[in-house]
Amino acid sequence: MNKIFYFAVVMMLSAFAQARAAIGPAGCGLGNMVMGKDSQVLASTTNGTGTQTFGITSGTSNCVDGAGMAKIESYIEANPEALANDISRGQGETLTGLTQLLKCENPQAANQILKSNYSAIYQKGTNDSSFISNEVKSVLSSDVAQHGCQG
Repeated sequence: MNKIFYFAVVMMLSAFAQARAAIGPAGCGLGNMVMGKDSQVLASTTNGTGTQTFGITSGTSNCVDGAGMAKIESYIEANPEALANDISRGQGETLTGLTQLLKCENPQAANQILKSNYSAIYQKGTNDSSFISNEVKSVLSSDVAQHGCQG
């Protein structure tokens, strides 16, 4: 019986693996894919059945792999001033590198979104690469359909 359940879960996750939804407080997983950001209680409950762990382990269900996020943080840490300048202008080599790491389908749209949210990304006194990468991800999660970034 358990084999049938796990097979069904894997099949459902495979169907949703390509779809990208904005991740809410419940995190990634099948609950996020099915419920979206509108019903975080139901998304969290569904994720709690083990589908979130499976999604994180397999890299499906809208779960970003940790290695990809670590690369982004390292990139931001290695290029702090140049990236800040490029984001403020909405163009430049380091911003191009960042959008490539994020696998953006429409980097120009991502550049403009980042530029218009510069003050949120680079808050006064905050130059921590982890904070900045989380803000970049947060800003870009608002409209994934427009830029198609996956990181």
